[in-house]
Amino acid sequence: MSIVPQSPVLFNATIHENISYGGGYSRNEVESAARSAGIHEFVDGLPDRYDTYLINGGSALSGGQAQRIVIARALVRPCSLLIFDECTSNLDSESARVVHESIKRLVEGERKMTVIIITHSREMMQCADRIVVMSGGGIVEDGRFEELSKGDGELNRLLVRGGLSDGDSGGGLSLV
Repeated sequence: MSIVPQSPVLFNATIHENISYGGGYSRNEVESAARSAGIHEFVDGLPDRYDTYLINGGSALSGGQAQRIVIARALVRPCSLLIFDECTSNLDSESARVVHESIKRLVEGERKMTVIIITHSREMMQCADRIVVMSGGGIVEDGRFEELSKGDGELNRLLVRGGLSDGDSGGGLSLV
């Protein structure tokens, strides 16, 4: 299992070390994960490429770049379950779009794994095969986005009132 948290955590280390953290993965494995996460081209364009040292938790990176490095860290590990926990909520709209596209490629890709996306973002929900809406510790509805967004349930209620966007608590509802 690998998890991509809401706020990316980067270490004062090289990009390679940040991606391979705790696993000692080869350069080829790290670059492959970075390609899957949509960050390879950016890293490859840096003067020291994967040997670029990040200081202050990667503060020189944009939120989207930092999040994609953390996605690459999750992908470099052999896992069958990948969890994204509100991974676009702290990003500007352009960075969120880039991360969303990276996740969409993963969901639609060849790699066999279960991807769970905890989100309040309509765009993130639209790439899911199944949505589970939870409230009060239980499931209140589940199904495909196309069905739930047109029905008379909780998801549609939130969509109609505009209660879903990155960073919104969703009125106590959790969408997985």
